Amino acid sequence: MTNKKRVIFFAAASPKRVPESQTEIYHRIVDHIRKLGYNLSLDWLNVESNNKLSNEETYTTSMSALKSSDLLVAEVSYPSIGLGEQIALAVQRKIPVACLYNETVEKVPSKLLPRTRPNLLQLFPYNNKALENVIENVLSRVMGNDFEKFNFIITPLLNEYLLKESVKRQMSKSEFLRYVIEDWKNAN
Repeated sequence: MTNKKRVIFFAAASPKRVPESQTEIYHRIVDHIRKLGYNLSLDWLNVESNNKLSNEETYTTSMSALKSSDLLVAEVSYPSIGLGEQIALAVQRKIPVACLYNETVEKVPSKLLPRTRPNLLQLFPYNNKALENVIENVLSRVMGNDFEKFNFIITPLLNEYLLKESVKRQMSKSEFLRYVIEDWKNAN
């Protein structure tokens, strides 16, 4: 699958509510996503700067664009209710969310984010020098997941455990197994 067929929604706190240097980072993120060959479902940074849409139109357009996306890339260094709503909607619709945060900003992302569906939402720190490299790693990790299918034979007792744990975490048994294996791999 080529990058051109994959659609990304970029979300962040409103440029009106963050320092200008942060808005420049937003543009760097969007520019690099495009440079890597991905499409944006909505170019809200330019729409925002033109102030052509009403609040209702902005909401409707944003939610529609998010629903049609393959991935939400969220810059979460600055808190925003709207950003939180977009992240929640993406997770609810099972759209993967990659949360980027500037490790030099004094505020840290919400402590609730890492607890939210770990198979769908991941946190990635960056600094100004390594931003583009982090974006490349995030997109290859999240968007580059082509899965291999194989048979997995287990005992009824293991199947019962797998079902119980996957239901508890609100994920499929396959997602839970991938999560456990990734954790194990990262620990070893």
